[in-house]
Amino acid sequence: MKIFVTGPSGYVGAEVARLLLSDGHFVVGLARSEARAEGLRNAGIEPVIGELSDLDVLAKASASADAVIHTAFFHTGDYAEATRLDIAAVGAMTDAMAGSNKPFIMSSATGVLGETGPVPVSEEFPLDPHHCIKPPGSRVICERAALLAAGKGVRIMVFRLPPYVWGNGGSFFIPLHLSAAREHSKAYYILPGTQKTCGVHVEDLAKLYLLGIQKEAGIGIYHTTTGNDYTAKQIAEAVGANAGVPTEGISAESAIEQGIWPAWAVPVFAMNNCASSAKAERQLAWGDYRSTDMLQDIASGSYAQKS
Repeated sequence: MKIFVTGPSGYVGAEVARLLLSDGHFVVGLARSEARAEGLRNAGIEPVIGELSDLDVLAKASASADAVIHTAFFHTGDYAEATRLDIAAVGAMTDAMAGSNKPFIMSSATGVLGETGPVPVSEEFPLDPHHCIKPPGSRVICERAALLAAGKGVRIMVFRLPPYVWGNGGSFFIPLHLSAAREHSKAYYILPGTQKTCGVHVEDLAKLYLLGIQKEAGIGIYHTTTGNDYTAKQIAEAVGANAGVPTEGISAESAIEQGIWPAWAVPVFAMNNCASSAKAERQLAWGDYRSTDMLQDIASGSYAQKS
């Protein structure tokens, strides 16, 4: 299959592209510059130069592909503008695929769920309208824009990624924690520390994207988690073990005042965010996971090797 991937140089997108290539697919990737394009060529990916705002470029690449995997997102600092631009990008790609019944997979986040409580919830979990008007909950607007494209004759899947996509020394929040711990000589967590969050190894996540384009049953929203028992305090302890610093609880207000992390990240660290992947396991035959031991990997695995 010829598969168009946005974000093929990113942490998740690069792993997805690598797995697609190893499975024998021809991968076309969006590159923001000639330098990025050269990197894609070296990885065996055919580059298409353009931004997510270049709607004609997106439409042309999507129309000629057998499947589209959208892992990119606008990280501009203006979340409202990023959401607007993403909706336009999704519209351009799915319009170009109209009537084909080809698969389109969009990356979202379990952050849209907001506070779930400590028990993993399904894709049917009711969303809090107050949470959905601000980041990260407002990304649900992008989800809905994608799901509407099913009416155009496109097989739409929305993959909600957990806060902690981890492994191979990458991720977003884990390096953020490690950097904060080294800067402040303490591994902080938001009190009470018992709040739970979810995660998935990046290689297991990539397998799900591959299954999504392979399994015709795939349609709708899927949670993409393999672990839901990580508490805020446990994560801080693993970070502290890596950085060689003590662990300490702190209130959300104090964390923002002291600038421990970016202010937008603090609510993510303060809430329970637990999502069940039973639907993905049932409908897409996802399983045989590489690893679910995120805490060990932070403390003494791939993140320790890069510290």
